[in-house]
Amino acid sequence: MNTDKLQLLLTDIFCGLVENFESVASTNDVAKEYALQGKECLITAECQTAGKGRYDRTFESRTGGLYMTACLKVSQQILDGITEKAEEDSPAVFQLGERLLQYPVQAGEAVRTALEKLYDEPFRIKLPNDILLKNKKVCGILMEAVPHDDDIFLIFGIGINLENELSKELVNAANLKQLTGKTIEKEILCAAIIQELKKIL
Repeated sequence: MNTDKLQLLLTDIFCGLVENFESVASTNDVAKEYALQGKECLITAECQTAGKGRYDRTFESRTGGLYMTACLKVSQQILDGITEKAEEDSPAVFQLGERLLQYPVQAGEAVRTALEKLYDEPFRIKLPNDILLKNKKVCGILMEAVPHDDDIFLIFGIGINLENELSKELVNAANLKQLTGKTIEKEILCAAIIQELKKIL
């Protein structure tokens, strides 16, 4: 991942910290540390040694895929709207909880939109957090919420099979090079995803 090129593509889209690792246990863990400091960030890695899936499952993350975590702050406009809608029988904390539950689905839609624009293929979401092409899993998404003072930061961990080899046991997964014959630069795909994610916040 060329971070200089990525930052150039992110001009006017994202102004947080951008950091790339050759290898890291989990991009989500790194991003979470920045969230706890109240900082937005985009963390990428060439591979992960302990990539995270739902229910503490591991997400295979060999070299050749796109492994990224976006740490984004929920806008004050959304937080203010939650407070205004709160009623005695539905306090703000419940309103916030309901709103946060919508973000994993919206994140899936955002990633699918970015993929479809670049690959010109009909991707499908398998709820709650997988994206399929031709009935093969090509992407997994894991979202976490981290509070900091009066802010809420959302951690969007996204792993996409681009050209990475997959274990033989993963019979329901494939990489996008195999399925489409296309190679999309990681920087371009990453920036497109961030642009779509920012729209939901």
